[in-house]
Amino acid sequence: MVESSTRSREIGRPRTFSDEAIYVATAKVLARTGNEHLTLSLIAEEVGCSPPALVQRFGSKQSLLKSYITWNTEVRRQRFADAASMDISPVQKIYRLAVESEPKRPGEITEYEGIPTAIFIYLAAWNDESFRPLVKERVELLETELQKLVEQAIAADEIRGCDPTEMAKTLATVLAGVALQAISLDREPVGEWTAQIIKGLLRPYLVTP
Repeated sequence: MVESSTRSREIGRPRTFSDEAIYVATAKVLARTGNEHLTLSLIAEEVGCSPPALVQRFGSKQSLLKSYITWNTEVRRQRFADAASMDISPVQKIYRLAVESEPKRPGEITEYEGIPTAIFIYLAAWNDESFRPLVKERVELLETELQKLVEQAIAADEIRGCDPTEMAKTLATVLAGVALQAISLDREPVGEWTAQIIKGLLRPYLVTP
């Protein structure tokens, strides 16, 4: 990505930059400033375009943020799909999802940029009811995909004695809580810390601890 000092502003050319580049820039700005100080001007500066270009493409800051949340949910969906294709056990897939924090592609957000934006997604729904269907979709995705992994772990006799639906909900809640503590207590590395917590949660149910 070109540094901001050398970026040119592309007024009137809203398709110069991909939507993904704008969403990644939004995540990076959110990680630095938080939601309260987020502006289209800051996002445009990160992208290398003008605020009017973002307005022309998305219509408003609120619409951009809704599109960002939808994109962020699809990124999470793809990470579950990537985990499903790995040649490791279901329990190991759950652990891998917790520590999978490094970018897969150039420009993709890191865990230190992604964790604060995960919190933003929940706060957005708290502050504005119109965001709630998007957040509900994200939570349902997490719970559904985690439940699949728990069911696979039970079928593989890796874990016993837990209800897959309840365990999935608990895991999803743990991930949200970890994100909140991570930005509040500056815990590093976040992925390894998250994995340790999840291991502690699953340990009583593991056939082989």
